Amino acid sequence: MKVGTRVEVRSQFDRSWAGGFEIDEIIGSPDGEDGPGARYKVRRESDGMVLPREFDWEEIRRERKGGMWWYR
Repeated sequence: MKVGTRVEVRSQFDRSWAGGFEIDEIIGSPDGEDGPGARYKVRRESDGMVLPREFDWEEIRRERKGGMWWYR
């Protein structure tokens, strides 16, 4: 994944997935790429607001399309 990729994020409350976000910035990866060890800032598509926390690699996934939720 890269900046601008549409993603879903894992809710801290009930661990469900919520859509309507995109990657704003990739942080903490030595090579600037995504994957284990990377952290992400995400932007809410509805109002363009960048969320105030960083997300771990396991807390985001590509937006679901055609039921292929398992594809990262």
